[in-house]
Amino acid sequence: MYYHSEIAETVPNNAEHNAAGYKAALKSVVMLKNSGNIIHRAFPGAGKPTVYIPMVYSAATSGRGGGPASARPAFDPEISGKYFNVVTDVLAKKLTGPADDKGNPTVSPKDIICASAAKKVIVALNVSNPMVFTEFESEVDAILVGFGGDRSSWLPDKAFLEIIAGKAEPSGLLPLQMPANMETVEKQFEDVPRDMECHVDSDGNTYDFAFGLNWSGVIKDSRTEKYGVPPVVGRPPE
Repeated sequence: MYYHSEIAETVPNNAEHNAAGYKAALKSVVMLKNSGNIIHRAFPGAGKPTVYIPMVYSAATSGRGGGPASARPAFDPEISGKYFNVVTDVLAKKLTGPADDKGNPTVSPKDIICASAAKKVIVALNVSNPMVFTEFESEVDAILVGFGGDRSSWLPDKAFLEIIAGKAEPSGLLPLQMPANMETVEKQFEDVPRDMECHVDSDGNTYDFAFGLNWSGVIKDSRTEKYGVPPVVGRPPE
């Protein structure tokens, strides 16, 4: 017995499963920082705000699936346009990157012409491991993190944008600790749970296991009561 590829594709890719996947992606987003309540419930009838979305440069890759260097907005312009009036960078008319296999010049970082000087700054990140926030956290106003999303799919973009636009309230909690610095990372024990010194941000919040913010502030609910407790260390009593 066998299945045609057309039939197989309908199993994961249908309206019901896509809706469930999006709901899971939305619930997984954690708001770590929200200085001045910059991310808040959308005001009815307020219209679309104007935002600046920078272009992201990707270096050339080789091997299977590789390709030339590229630059594109950090969020899909079509999806972003449903929530905001988008301003983004432009590319220079004459590219200066290395030639591709057809002899045409490719993009280089200096070919990206900045379209705006950002004032309020919101950072949205897809992460799969703990990361050090020290280098940039104090310079930004809000931070959102998502876990396990494929950057090429529509799920992460839409989930982040719904929250940034105030259409959905963030509800995720950190499933891991965010270290204070690299020294903390190097000192931790791989087989000991939650033994890291965690990053404390400029608002005084600690990026520890089970931490997260919503529109009202630090989330306190049945989940944090259950999981926001000291870790179990050592063997359980016999």
